Amino acid sequence: MTPEPSLVGQIIYGYRVEEAIGTGSQGDIYRLKHPTLPDKYLALKVLRGENAASHELRSRFLQDAMAAAKVGTVGVVQPVQIDELADGTPYIVMELAPGISLDKDLLANGPLSVSAAVQIASAVASTVAQVHGHGIIHRDLKPGNLMVDRDGDDIRSVKLLDFGVAQVTGDLKRVKTAKGQFFGTRFYIAPETSSGTRSTGGSMSSPSVWCSTRCSRETLPSRGCSKRSAPIPRRLHPPSGRRTSIRCR
Repeated sequence: MTPEPSLVGQIIYGYRVEEAIGTGSQGDIYRLKHPTLPDKYLALKVLRGENAASHELRSRFLQDAMAAAKVGTVGVVQPVQIDELADGTPYIVMELAPGISLDKDLLANGPLSVSAAVQIASAVASTVAQVHGHGIIHRDLKPGNLMVDRDGDDIRSVKLLDFGVAQVTGDLKRVKTAKGQFFGTRFYIAPETSSGTRSTGGSMSSPSVWCSTRCSRETLPSRGCSKRSAPIPRRLHPPSGRRTSIRCR
């Protein structure tokens, strides 16, 4: 899906919308450039038109920014402003993370070395631990939601983004997840999540460990498994009588 070009050239948050650079799970992403300061950029995420009419998706969009800001770690792409366009469409201004998403990196450059893969996995584990420390579960950890800046085996930074379907608690909670409903990308959903059961001891870390393992298997040469051939959790529906909403991409 291609972002709408209509915002290009507009001034938002004092920055000029320079170009569309991609799409997220809920919105379109643009690069913002400061009109006078050299090499000063931010990113703009705008809730996609058809999603803006949904109260639930608008709430999750807001929750995305609030969850990322709550964690406040360098390993999470940080929002700097939330507001609405003139037509009422919500948007988030955030830091422009350096590098490219890990899935695009793998497509362009092939498997990582063991050293690079370990560095990325270690950075992700550290960030996820901090996220969980704030009572937040990302629920869509995958290569497409990891921005990696690297020069060969030199990993400069790894940043987690897109908390739009995160499970949060307390004041951050804007949307209630219905019983039997779960979110994520099919290939990375942990078996206990897809089957509607909890991990041993109710730990929030087990699904993230599953996702991290999947990501690691993709990055290493000769040890990876393609999404086509990889085993998918057998049970994608809960027992009869329980309504399920599966958000798979």
